[in-house]
Amino acid sequence: MQDENHDLDVVLNETTQRYRLDLHKEPRQHHITTLINKAERQPNVPFLLIAHTIFPKLQEQLKEHHINYIDLEGNVYLQNQGLYIFTQNQKKKKQKRETGNRAFTKTGLKVIFHFLVKQEFINQNQRTIKDETGVALGNIPKVFEGLKETGYLIKKDKQEFILVNKRELIDR
Repeated sequence: MQDENHDLDVVLNETTQRYRLDLHKEPRQHHITTLINKAERQPNVPFLLIAHTIFPKLQEQLKEHHINYIDLEGNVYLQNQGLYIFTQNQKKKKQKRETGNRAFTKTGLKVIFHFLVKQEFINQNQRTIKDETGVALGNIPKVFEGLKETGYLIKKDKQEFILVNKRELIDR
């Protein structure tokens, strides 16, 4: 998200300060001149860069040029009319990537179809399911997990699974 024009009002001690926002995913060193120019365009309205990640070297340059910034790691430089907030060197947080429910992908639907046609097929070993459906072996446990998460596949005992709510599963 670059070159978007947005404003943010910050209220402090009953005083409202409007900031011109510039949104970037991950500004780089070669953006510094552009950011300085944007900040200087309207000197009476403070400029605030909001980004997913701002690397430390760029943070230092922004601070040297009195360009306010905030990133999602919690690094902040905000200085304007009696307000000063500065936090730096917050480490990048690893974000767990959500894969979604693999049971309801094109591949997962092939497996589900076979399970609906032959109920006993659910309890075959994964290689047999792979050979029968033509689906990659690594997808089979993901489909099982997706069906378990949504409540369509439950354990009958230690070794066996059963499909439940078949009508609802077919409708879905």
